[in-house]
Amino acid sequence: MKVIQNNLHILCEKPLAINLKDAQRMYEQAVKKQIKHMTAFTFRFTSPVIKARKLIEKGSIGDVFHFNAHYLVDFDINSALTWRFVKEKAGYGALGDLSPHIIDIARLLIGEIKQLCGIEQTFVKKRRLINNNSLHNVNVDDSTVFIAQFQNKVQGLFQASMVATGRGSTMRIEISGTKSSLVINREMGNITLYQQKQKNGKYSILDKCKEDRGLIFTSMAKTFSENILQDKNTPPSFYDGLKTQEIIEAVNLSNKQRKWVTLPILNK
Repeated sequence: MKVIQNNLHILCEKPLAINLKDAQRMYEQAVKKQIKHMTAFTFRFTSPVIKARKLIEKGSIGDVFHFNAHYLVDFDINSALTWRFVKEKAGYGALGDLSPHIIDIARLLIGEIKQLCGIEQTFVKKRRLINNNSLHNVNVDDSTVFIAQFQNKVQGLFQASMVATGRGSTMRIEISGTKSSLVINREMGNITLYQQKQKNGKYSILDKCKEDRGLIFTSMAKTFSENILQDKNTPPSFYDGLKTQEIIEAVNLSNKQRKWVTLPILNK
């Protein structure tokens, strides 16, 4: 907020804030001050996601049925208690740290979510403090799953985990439609588009794409700076960060109330 008040352009990490109210305030003030604002959804700048968007827009998938995504990370069940596991500092655990990336990709490729139902869970309930071996309670989720229906009737399935032992850091996205299915597998660093079954009973591969991970962050920074110089909008903006924050909060609300939540929940 101090940066915004000083009329400086901002490239901000995700999630924008530790709660929806603060994220909304950041977005509204950034718009009011007419500064350039971008949320660091880095995966938008990966070649497979860019390729996937082009394939969907030109109709290669056809009418979409499903969007399934998981982001699995191994933070080691024996690792120390860092800020990521403290609600007062992080707001949420896997829900706020990992799921924003796949939520943003879902919004980019499929559209807005209409309603959702989620479950948060903390599997590793205690972690040792960094400076000693005493145990401290973990008060955020380390695993979250939610199902969703988009406004265009597409079904969604999302999973984010900090305790996926042995997985390192892997993201997989599958989109299925009337013409073909698209798979982004960041563990392999590629994207594959599968066509419908042919007369011989086999599936053909329509398109492929490899990811150059070394260019992701520089591409994001380059886009941000160039758009400032050219006085253009800088997507993904704080609005995209705000809408993702809204979905995070809706999942949290669904988990607390044990029921479906309808979006939007802003100003409710």
